Amino acid sequence: MDRGPTMPDPAADLPMRLAICIVHGARPGGEWIVRLQLGKIAETLGGDFRVLSAAPRATDRMLAILRRRPWVEIADLPEPGVRGSAEHAWYLDRLVAEADRQGFTHFATLDVDSFPVRPGWAEDLAAQLHPRRPFAAVQRLENGERNLPHPSGLLCRMDFWRAARPTFLPTRRDYFLRRPGFFLRHGERRDTGIGYAMAVRRQGGDWLRLPRSNRRDDHRVMAGVYGGMFFHLGSMSREPLFECDWWDTREGRFLWATRHLGVFRGRRRAFARAIVARNRAARARIVGALRADADAYLAGLA
Repeated sequence: MDRGPTMPDPAADLPMRLAICIVHGARPGGEWIVRLQLGKIAETLGGDFRVLSAAPRATDRMLAILRRRPWVEIADLPEPGVRGSAEHAWYLDRLVAEADRQGFTHFATLDVDSFPVRPGWAEDLAAQLHPRRPFAAVQRLENGERNLPHPSGLLCRMDFWRAARPTFLPTRRDYFLRRPGFFLRHGERRDTGIGYAMAVRRQGGDWLRLPRSNRRDDHRVMAGVYGGMFFHLGSMSREPLFECDWWDTREGRFLWATRHLGVFRGRRRAFARAIVARNRAARARIVGALRADADAYLAGLA
């Protein structure tokens, strides 16, 4: 049980200055979700905030959408030479460092297809944080993630970042060999955000979890509302294939358990293709509803 801070909190009375760090790496045709995201940020926030964006391989339309908002700053960052989760984490690490350089007291992260849905969310979450519980984040229990703070909705105190210097995605060597204690204790897969869980545990603290709070589910992972604070469409920057998709059948569980082996590769690909086809259809229905009337769709979920 969280017992709150055990000593006075010097940051409690500071005026909040919030940086929202986002990697805008949507595929061509995904510009609509960024317009929706930026609209929801402006709608749910007041006070001193700024969006710090990394926009690798962004289309001209995407860049125009970002530059149209005076409170969005596109960071000039080089290409990291990696893709996937490693690229996402690399950019987030550097956006957070830039937020610190600019003197923000807190930072948030969103995915390219996530956004806040509750007015005053930042202030409400910040009021629940303290030195022993320095950040709040989405927790996707439905995808088997118990100790993985997901970057689709995270709010963190900057003083924690300065003291712990966490990285969003530790290297395989760091996670499995140099500091294996967290993996051995929790068995959590290595993905973006896991470095923050490791860092707060090393300090003897914990994080505030925001589990899925949907009243209605159109998919077990996609279209999630978390803690009544954040909506996450999911899979807009990649194929819609999730860990939990392998759990429903004996064959799926077997193929997931043997995924690191070279054998059964053909069966695994065929199985994944069928899942992706179903999830694409579900995503298309969700996207259609969002684009037709986002507020009505969100009200039906939350």
